[in-house]
Amino acid sequence: MLQVITNIASESETALQYVTNSGLLQDLLQDLSCDDVLIQLNAAEMLTNLAMCQHGLMYLTQQGIVGRMESTMVEAESDPLQDFLLPGDIMFVFCLLVVLYMYNVC
Repeated sequence: MLQVITNIASESETALQYVTNSGLLQDLLQDLSCDDVLIQLNAAEMLTNLAMCQHGLMYLTQQGIVGRMESTMVEAESDPLQDFLLPGDIMFVFCLLVVLYMYNVC
């Protein structure tokens, strides 16, 4: 269900606003902080889809998700379980760079 929500939210700013107001996207954002590494990896993958559009990337930046992904990558050096999150984090950062390049932000 959360995959459908991110797909809808990535369609337009209006759709993102509706999904945000419903509170369903907040559940996905909270999954990034859960203790289960597999849930975190799944959430990172779904949020990558949202980060592929400009309004989604702006939303994730405002919510502190981009910074949280960076922290996860840094923590991977000290926490062996965080190593499982690296593929999802790297994909997220790659998509972030693609979006920034597409919109000539960087």
